[in-house]
Amino acid sequence: MAAELHAGQVFLIGASISVASGAVIDTRGQSKAGLNSSLGYIFQGSSFLAVANGWLNFLPATGTGNMTIASGASLLTEGSIVLGAPGSLNMGDVNFGARYLTVTQDTINASDAAALAAAQAAGVLPTGWTLSQTSLDRLLRPSSTAGVPALERLTLTVGGSINLFGSVTLDARSQSASGVEFVLNTPAIYGLGTSADTATIVADRLVWNGIRTGYFDNSGSGTPHYGVQPPAAIRPNGAGTGAGNLVLQAQDITFGYDKDSRPTDGVTLDRIAVGFANVALTAAGRITGYSDGTLSIGQSKDSSGKLIGGNLTLTAPLLTAEAGATIDYTAGGAVRVTTPAGVTPTDTSVVADQGGTLSFKSDSVFVDTAFALPSGKLTLTATNDIVLGANARVDLAGRTIAFYDVNKYGWGGDLVMQSANGSITQTAGSLIDVSATYNQAGSIAAVADGGQIALNGTLRGSAVDEAQSGTIGPRAASLGDFAALNAMLNQTGFFASRAFVLKQGDLTVGDGVRAHTVSISVDNGSLTVNGTIDASGAKPGSIRLAARDDLTLASTAVLDTHSTVLQTDSYGAPIEANNTAHVDLTSSQGWVYLNAGATIDMRSADGIARGKLEINAPRLGTGSSATGPDAPANATGDDIAISAAGPLNIRGAASIVVNGFATYTNAPADPDDANGQIIDQAWLDLINQDSIAFYDGALANADLQNRLAGLKAYASAYHLRPGVTIASATLNGNLTTKGDLDFSNYRYGPGADTLNHTGLGEVGVINFRAGGTLTVKGSINDGFTPPPVSPDALTTLFSGTLGADYTVTTAGVTLGAGWMIGGTFDDSAPAFTLPVALPLPQVGGLSTSPGMRLRTIRSRSTSRLGRISRSRGISRCSAATFEPPTGMCCIPPEPRSRAARSFPRAACLAQVFMT
Repeated sequence: MAAELHAGQVFLIGASISVASGAVIDTRGQSKAGLNSSLGYIFQGSSFLAVANGWLNFLPATGTGNMTIASGASLLTEGSIVLGAPGSLNMGDVNFGARYLTVTQDTINASDAAALAAAQAAGVLPTGWTLSQTSLDRLLRPSSTAGVPALERLTLTVGGSINLFGSVTLDARSQSASGVEFVLNTPAIYGLGTSADTATIVADRLVWNGIRTGYFDNSGSGTPHYGVQPPAAIRPNGAGTGAGNLVLQAQDITFGYDKDSRPTDGVTLDRIAVGFANVALTAAGRITGYSDGTLSIGQSKDSSGKLIGGNLTLTAPLLTAEAGATIDYTAGGAVRVTTPAGVTPTDTSVVADQGGTLSFKSDSVFVDTAFALPSGKLTLTATNDIVLGANARVDLAGRTIAFYDVNKYGWGGDLVMQSANGSITQTAGSLIDVSATYNQAGSIAAVADGGQIALNGTLRGSAVDEAQSGTIGPRAASLGDFAALNAMLNQTGFFASRAFVLKQGDLTVGDGVRAHTVSISVDNGSLTVNGTIDASGAKPGSIRLAARDDLTLASTAVLDTHSTVLQTDSYGAPIEANNTAHVDLTSSQGWVYLNAGATIDMRSADGIARGKLEINAPRLGTGSSATGPDAPANATGDDIAISAAGPLNIRGAASIVVNGFATYTNAPADPDDANGQIIDQAWLDLINQDSIAFYDGALANADLQNRLAGLKAYASAYHLRPGVTIASATLNGNLTTKGDLDFSNYRYGPGADTLNHTGLGEVGVINFRAGGTLTVKGSINDGFTPPPVSPDALTTLFSGTLGADYTVTTAGVTLGAGWMIGGTFDDSAPAFTLPVALPLPQVGGLSTSPGMRLRTIRSRSTSRLGRISRSRGISRCSAATFEPPTGMCCIPPEPRSRAARSFPRAACLAQVFMT
């Protein structure tokens, strides 16, 4: 007579497990007590058979254990059955009865016997469980025992990879009336087949998740650390090197956890499918993401891990992501996201989950179905073309959320489209919706530097009840019909911000550009405005126009940024910044032309002039530069490429600034970075010499002054200033500021007094532009005194015990051998106690006494040191300025140095602290 086991939980653990024919393990009607995964626990084992009334979630089994379950055996439960046998798993016609059935392995190989035999003969069949349709049917078959729950979920948990050889079909659909959720917990599906081979997996509901790993640290706090299981290595000429096709088909396809598992915040679970020329995901209902994860498709993978080739097609009437989930799809080939033939895209308004994010990255992207990501984000990135077909419905609009009797409103989401070499096309009939109700609308960003952007479908960017409406930023070699584009944007509610960048050719702007913030840049041509750009409204607006070549405001041009409602604080007083309109006009290599009669309106609601007009144009003329070779030819020129001689209509301007720019790329090489340059005070002082020469020459240039007459007519509002751009010498070069930078003495014009008063005169303008990384080490200050010492400006000269005398400054303060020196100064750090009295030579005969504590020595640079010491009860200083209230003894720096200008209020540069 066969054995029977009855208990709430039964675990069989061993290197070899055998369940004989007629044997019964039955947990029905028993206790549900005990640990299970509904409490958040995840189990792991090497070789085991688990039957339990609760739900058990196991990680992949590892090792060489084997299991045999003979025909006629019965495993019956109200909860889970888990089979873990990574060495070998043999099943006969077993009577399985459970809600949740799991097979956990390290590797699964699937195909027909002939294909597996061929792989075995070629030496490319890895050790693992062989999955066939026969074994799958045995797992899915309804139990022959009455009173057993129907199977709800079949899970295959595979730590390395699922390997599909040749053409194979795995049908995991339910064999009873109720559907079964088929879960694949694996980081990889690999294929080995020809272009004529197709591997197909069919399910009622398909879930593909990666595998989370984790451990607890040994700190005693039991903090969990989570990670991601990497996929198995691809064998040469094995699974993962094929060229066949993979089809995943279900009513719904989900990338993420099953409905009972608990997602782990901060862990992105990865999945890859390699060895397939084409991967097709087909869902009759939806394809969705649940939790954070990635899906990467490639026909092959190179030595660096980059996926090569492999097309991805997603066919479903709806794509979405659960609230807060992020799923990134990547393919080495093309991505197509389409609606099933003859099916209408799903009504996206029924989707309420907010904040989901989807992204697609491939050679090209074609979208022709519905996306529902309320208050979420969709990113489409392609090397070549991005096309939204006529069936595309991109719904990122905010939703109304009912909290009992109170309604709250979501904001509009964001659409980002980026094509490196191709064009971006929105086909007529398609829809992009980033609108919102009682909240701010979203944004559309489109970049096609090598092609055209054509928005021919419907856009929605409106907001309700004075909330911020939509923003849009197209950047392309061609923007098509610019007037028609802005007319469409006016009809569809994009009034918060419009930022246009034209990469090729010239642009003429007439009427119709209307937004609170307007930016138009022509990167390789000229820009002409002959109509009205309207950035006016209740609050002041902003208009920024830039061109590589000429920037022209025709006599009919109107730049309107005026405001109609005074912005006040809680006391009713106007807020200066919130009532200030801005207009910036820039030409980097051409001229700025302000023709007579052009209008710039920056009025504020109370009539007080607050507007700021900034005009940037290159310097003209040539001359030598103090910075030496490779300096800009126009560094000390005496002219500016601007023409504004006629009368202009400038209203509400508090400041009208003309900046004459020169661009420097000859910063000193960085000794610590072969691809870098450094910006320090000494080099900026040389640039300042150039700026002085330019400024003095410009003031004396009668022709320039005549060409500025239309701006100079505004008297005290007008300012002429030097502009400097410091750029990296190479496209990917790095820039690093070294030490504290003080701009307070870089002042120009008749009002400047650099010897006696810093901060007087006209200021300059400086830009830093690094093609690579810009690193700021130290403070950057444009006030009236140097900034406080920053940690980046300190140099630790030494620490520990001195082995020999050390002279701290060029004036000769010496610390004797045997002194104990602490680290970088910190008032809260313990000091070193001196055991004996030690002299402080050459500082007025001061000396320490037993028990005094030496704190630190620090400096800004070893080449520019002053001296300072502090003690209690000592008031003798030789050749120094003593300040009794602070107990400081200071020997000033050199009289002509920068530090001397603000001494003694500024701290000395080297310090010895005692308490």
